[in-house]
Amino acid sequence: MKKIIKLVLTSLVLLIASTSSLEAQFGKLKDLKPKKSSSSSSGNISASQDALVLQTAAAIAMLAEAQSYVALAQGNQELAEQLKNINKKLKGGNTGDIKSHMDTVNKAAKVQKEVIKQKEKMSDDAKKNYQKALVPFFSSAALTVKLKDPAQNFITDATNQIKSIKNPLELGKVKKSVDTGMYIGKNIPSLISNLLSTTGDLMSYSKDNGLDVSKAASIEL
Repeated sequence: MKKIIKLVLTSLVLLIASTSSLEAQFGKLKDLKPKKSSSSSSGNISASQDALVLQTAAAIAMLAEAQSYVALAQGNQELAEQLKNINKKLKGGNTGDIKSHMDTVNKAAKVQKEVIKQKEKMSDDAKKNYQKALVPFFSSAALTVKLKDPAQNFITDATNQIKSIKNPLELGKVKKSVDTGMYIGKNIPSLISNLLSTTGDLMSYSKDNGLDVSKAASIEL
């Protein structure tokens, strides 16, 4: 799993140069994408969760990098370091704290949006960091949007699996085993909403300050 995540995150670098090749760069992720099923076995649920975690880690790693630049532009060094650490851990294949990482980037999106909405004139240093953030921010938002269906499918399959279990001991084990996937599924809609809202504000703010938004604007959300 760690090797796969490293390969996926390495391919994300190429997305910065050519975001139009998003599907091609994530061929392996597409193959792992959870499929709809009304009677998934425990093995299938586990595989679906692994795939969902992999896709989520890829999106959050890129988002954390973009948000770290935004944090620097906004003068929040502490948050920038925290986001850089998240990016580093996920690039290293460590997905054990994926739930807390997801929570951090979601909260960061809300905080950063409020600062962007104030539309204060960017300093030269702020411009440099916002410019660095644009493409990875929009690319990660696009990746996150694509998690909506796999996440919902996982919740449906996992819920059906749980409902089919009568043995209390087995029920407890299954609930625990799908906890990460269920958390991702329940929190992805909020993250998507925050990101889509922030991308709009970030785009207009960047234009107002003369940044090059051509590549970011070409990314389909």
